[in-house]
Amino acid sequence: SDLMDALKALGKRSTKKEVEDMIWEVDENLDGCVDWEEFHLMFQRNIKDKTGLEPFQLFNVVQFMMYDRTNSGAVSVDETMHMLYARYGKDRLEAEMKALFGDDLKADGDGCLTFTQYLEAVNVRLPKVEPKKKATSRRRRR
Repeated sequence: SDLMDALKALGKRSTKKEVEDMIWEVDENLDGCVDWEEFHLMFQRNIKDKTGLEPFQLFNVVQFMMYDRTNSGAVSVDETMHMLYARYGKDRLEAEMKALFGDDLKADGDGCLTFTQYLEAVNVRLPKVEPKKKATSRRRRR
């Protein structure tokens, strides 16, 4: 219920199932809760992840909330730069900022992302998984 309330405060309405799935992704001992060890493991795995394959739903919520210093439900360009620098380092910072804010990125720090906009921008860049092709039989007709 705490996570659902936090998501609501950020302007994202989620179903109970969606919130349960976020918790399940990081719940190593399957007790339906995220304890400190699981939280820490999730955070470290995502910070170090270079593949984009780590479960990231809860991480995105946590990271957004950490850098929304004013609790406004939106992060500025400056706040986002800190967030992305922590996650990707100096080498990928500019590319990641452009991916989130597009070509409208201004050097003076103007612009904001709401939580929903942030999730949309992050999810657009997820690795694409190719659907499996159905096997077809190649029998010869006589």
